[in-house]
Amino acid sequence: MDATTPCETQSVEIDHMMLHLECAVWWSPADSAYVAVDLHHAPFIHSDPRSAQAAIDGLESAVRAHLLSASRRAA
Repeated sequence: MDATTPCETQSVEIDHMMLHLECAVWWSPADSAYVAVDLHHAPFIHSDPRSAQAAIDGLESAVRAHLLSASRRAA
């Protein structure tokens, strides 16, 4: 018997989608920050002055939040 809840299933699906996230990161002198952009979802951009990894982490959080919100609306 499968005891997986719909919420757990959505979480696993989102985690799987996140594995395929492709992004680019660069230093922006104008922003004095690293900028990360999702190459497949144009509106997702995150900048962070601390490091490229911090910019990627912020980008991943934004994409994850969007996917979770979209999956809740679809349910």
